[in-house]
Amino acid sequence: MRLVTRLFSSPRLPHLLRLLSFVKFGLPAGAINLVVGSGGTVGEWLITDERVDKITFTGSPEIGRHILAVAGIKKVTLELGNTSPVIIAPDADLDFVASRCALGAFYNSGQVCISVQRIYSQKEVYEPFAEKFIKATESMVVGNPLDERVDGPMIDSKEVDRIEGWVREAQGSGAKKF
Repeated sequence: MRLVTRLFSSPRLPHLLRLLSFVKFGLPAGAINLVVGSGGTVGEWLITDERVDKITFTGSPEIGRHILAVAGIKKVTLELGNTSPVIIAPDADLDFVASRCALGAFYNSGQVCISVQRIYSQKEVYEPFAEKFIKATESMVVGNPLDERVDGPMIDSKEVDRIEGWVREAQGSGAKKF
């Protein structure tokens, strides 16, 4: 079995380091292969190539539908447009929930498809939950990702711009900043 992984046009260092660690710890040469390029070229080649038996994709529903339409007869796993809501009930353990929501929202700097993206609560627990959630996020450490105490930085400046755009969009639609 061989694994082929595709990166965006600009390789991401953490992904490259993870792949190199597989080789360092004994994965046979050729068992894992890295292909760098855009989805429209390299990605398209991978999903239509008969030698590729399985495709996994995380991204938009539009691209997911395209992959299903052109992949042919092969296994396909798609993670499309997750919005990961959390609902805080009045009888919740707010200390526990606030710490878990902070971890879920900011794990890998929120750059995973299952990160907490929306939090809803009933009015009577909104204020106490918000205070505990803010306290939990303020205790997180951002910095060098090689330091075990660090919760991690954004992967690159384009991701920072993308997330800041989402925050502005949410605020423009009425969201309030804690």
